[in-house]
Amino acid sequence: QRVTQASVVADGELSGRIGLGLMLLLGIEQGDTLEQAHHLADKVLKIRLWPDLKDPKKQWASSVVDNGYELLVVSQFTLFATFKKPKPDFHQAMNGEQATALYEAF
Repeated sequence: QRVTQASVVADGELSGRIGLGLMLLLGIEQGDTLEQAHHLADKVLKIRLWPDLKDPKKQWASSVVDNGYELLVVSQFTLFATFKKPKPDFHQAMNGEQATALYEAF
C-alpha cells in the first residue's frame, strides 16, 4: 500500500514508523524459501508505483528506491488463514521461528 505515513503499534509500543513510501503486509507460508524472500524483496524495491521523477505525466514510472521513500514491512501470518469451520486455521502459515528468519532476511 502506498502511504504518506504509516506506523505499527504492538502492545502499546511503537514498533515502526515511516513517512512517504510503502507499507507491506508480508505473509510467510509453509515451504517458502530464503531465495523466494530475496526475490520478492528485490521486486518490491523495483516495482514502479509512482510518477516519473522528471515527467509527472508518466504514471507508474518510479519506485520506492528511485524516490528515496521508506518501506514498512509488517509480518502478517493471518494472510494464510483458512476457514473450514467457524474459527480460523493458521496451519498453512510458517511457524514463528522459521517465519521470523525469513522475515528478517526479507
